[in-house]
Amino acid sequence: MTVHKKWSVDGLEAEYAQVETKDLLERLNITGRWAYYGFAVRPGWLPILEQMFGDMIEAGWDRTGLDQIKQKFGTLRVHLEGVHPVEVHDVIDDHEAMGQITCELCGTVGLLRTIAQIDRKGRSRGCYAITLCDDHYASVENPQKEK
Repeated sequence: MTVHKKWSVDGLEAEYAQVETKDLLERLNITGRWAYYGFAVRPGWLPILEQMFGDMIEAGWDRTGLDQIKQKFGTLRVHLEGVHPVEVHDVIDDHEAMGQITCELCGTVGLLRTIAQIDRKGRSRGCYAITLCDDHYASVENPQKEK
């Protein structure tokens, strides 16, 4: 069962802005269409990405073709361009699955959550999926509580 909670744009979302991965990509000498700029993910997933890149290299990845890294529907997504060994795609699948149980904000154990977006007048504006630990999920209902 999914419990909907209020998401505050001025609260948690602003406090936990996405961090850039450009430095990580440069350090590992990874190239690709967007490698020059890096990718925006929240800090809790950076260790997953770092481990994933190492595992991909061990599986035969030539460090090219990195097309996209993002959060979509609350889960980690990694896309490559071109042809790469099946083992590399298996590594990506395994690490994307780790993102489904890792808090995007702090890296501890988390769950995929659906959060209702409510405007200032109390009207529903859809929902937002994000993977959060219990502590960060609890603070979504009352973002002022963490300050």
